[in-house]
Amino acid sequence: MNDDKFIDEALKEHARHEGNHDQDFLDQLEAKLDEQPQVSEVRRKSRKSGSSSKVGWMSAAALVMVGVTVGAIYKIKGDGFRQVSADSSIHASGDPQPEANKMQGLAAPPVQSQLDRVAQGLAAPIDQSQIVGKPATVWSVQTAGTPTVASIGSKTFGYERLVDADSIRLDYLAEGGFGDEKGRQRQEAITGNKYGQLIEQGFRSPLKAPLSTFSIDVDTASYTNIRKHVESGRAIDRNAVRIEEMINYFDYNYAGPTGDHPFAVHTEVAGCPWNAKHRLVKIGLKGKEVKEDRKAANLVFLIDVSGSMNSPDKLPLLVQSFELLLKALNEKDSVSLVVYAGRQAVLLQPTSIDGAGREAVSEALRKLSAGGSTNGAAGITTAYDLARSGFIQGGVNRVVLATDGDFNVGTTSQSELLKLVKNQAEGQISLTILGFGQGNLNDNLMEQLTNQGDGNYFYLDSLREGQKVFQHDLTGTIETIAKDVKFQVEFNPGKVAQYRLIGYANRRLKDEDFANDKVDAGDIGAGHTVTALYEVVPVGAGVSQIPGDLKYQKTEEVEPNRKIVDSPELLNVKLRYKQPDGDTSTELSEALTDENKSFDQASDDFRFTSSVALWGMLLRSSEHRGEGDVDLVNQLALSGKGDDPKGERTEFLDLVRKWSSQKPKPRSEVDRDDLR
Repeated sequence: MNDDKFIDEALKEHARHEGNHDQDFLDQLEAKLDEQPQVSEVRRKSRKSGSSSKVGWMSAAALVMVGVTVGAIYKIKGDGFRQVSADSSIHASGDPQPEANKMQGLAAPPVQSQLDRVAQGLAAPIDQSQIVGKPATVWSVQTAGTPTVASIGSKTFGYERLVDADSIRLDYLAEGGFGDEKGRQRQEAITGNKYGQLIEQGFRSPLKAPLSTFSIDVDTASYTNIRKHVESGRAIDRNAVRIEEMINYFDYNYAGPTGDHPFAVHTEVAGCPWNAKHRLVKIGLKGKEVKEDRKAANLVFLIDVSGSMNSPDKLPLLVQSFELLLKALNEKDSVSLVVYAGRQAVLLQPTSIDGAGREAVSEALRKLSAGGSTNGAAGITTAYDLARSGFIQGGVNRVVLATDGDFNVGTTSQSELLKLVKNQAEGQISLTILGFGQGNLNDNLMEQLTNQGDGNYFYLDSLREGQKVFQHDLTGTIETIAKDVKFQVEFNPGKVAQYRLIGYANRRLKDEDFANDKVDAGDIGAGHTVTALYEVVPVGAGVSQIPGDLKYQKTEEVEPNRKIVDSPELLNVKLRYKQPDGDTSTELSEALTDENKSFDQASDDFRFTSSVALWGMLLRSSEHRGEGDVDLVNQLALSGKGDDPKGERTEFLDLVRKWSSQKPKPRSEVDRDDLR
């Protein structure tokens, strides 16, 4: 008797004796489950969560029968996928599939997804090679290894194969796809990764909203996470795309400060490449360099060694990256080492990085292995206690957390964790987080923790990235030169009809928070550059208006209450910041006048930054991408490539080309045969 038949017959027999959890039956079933590769992941997660329920094993067996997992895993084996036909095995109700959907190779279950219906026993099991679909949305067909698209009304769905040969996933690529909360939750269920919802801000009028206020962001995790997805051939969740982090991944040729402030401000305006009628404004900061006079550092390495870290791109890469950091430290620096899984353990008390200390840390790192569940909160508490015990007055005191972000055991209240790191940051101990791997990446939580912890969030996808973070950018990563840095831009309504900030979706502040020193903002490290872009609609360029024939709304011309000052300036930039150990902010400002420079006259940095921003808009399927497409991204990046001493801009071009080759064909190019 084959495995599937055994399980099928065993479950039927067991069902005849309701309530009888016979041990012999369970032993036989468990033995067969051990032979099923598609159940191994389910069983691993069951052990990890501490579940030993017999009902759990019954559920696992049911998953074998239907060839899918319910909840967090939506993977379907098979090298080829056939069209789902309309019969009673597909629709429990027996309703015929609409002829229009048959023609497109689509079937939309009337109430809930077929995966859910099968799992709940409302529909008969289906051959797993036939099941291709997204929960509660649509069924479709995909030829083996070939991305394709399908449409229902104005919605477009994209489907892609995963890089591993025995599973597929799909991604909703259309406008609004995963933009709503339900869509975001579905995406998390499919990938296992968690991203915070990003709501893109549209154009605003300076007559109604003259000020734009936001916190700086020097994190780079989004760009390296996107790079990991592209290189592995996986679709990208639009909520993983934080355009400001993509832009700020790259170095720019901004001059450093020459005065009393710890950074210099640079502004530039030129034509907008994706909308000829608009203007593009770039605002950049360059932090002062700190080299020989770097402050002593008290670092606590907090390392996740839970079972989910048992992957080459997680714990082994983490250890290698920390070894690189060790090489850049010296005898005035101190390192402690804490690991956590089901419980936390202090492997190394504060140790000076002299010859013997360096070897002690290195040896402890090399002995690490992964296993168990994840009690992240307990580990963080212990790490902060160690950092406090080794506190260096006037130095750098920082916890460096390395994890895939899977906080699933112990005190997991997000509000408690955020409160903890915020309180410690107020006590001059900051937090840097390094994210690793895929499948458990809690990107949303890690970003929020570093925002509250006055730190940085990096995603390490390679040893080369570890070298960039810990050797090339060491002082900027470790040493803060200004904290709570805020922007406030005022637009001149005499010159600007509308404006919008590109990116920084979760970094916006209330206008009144700009001068409120109790409101936290981002920090900037030594040598860091920070860039923000605004798309501006000049007065007279033509602004989209609400139609005048609406039944329930009528347009009215309302004169502004304030008199518009006659000024040639386009905008005024104000910044506030605090010294690293200060509580009172300092303000500086700089005005910008538009000299009508064309895009071709813009600097290399301006052109390259615009290409990165446009790619981010394409990844997010932004309605504001205008006439931008992947060809324009490449054109802009090539024109702004410049000298590129680190090769990062060249890599960007390679990455965009690779992403373009993986994209499903545009709807206009989809042949009906592609959907059969």
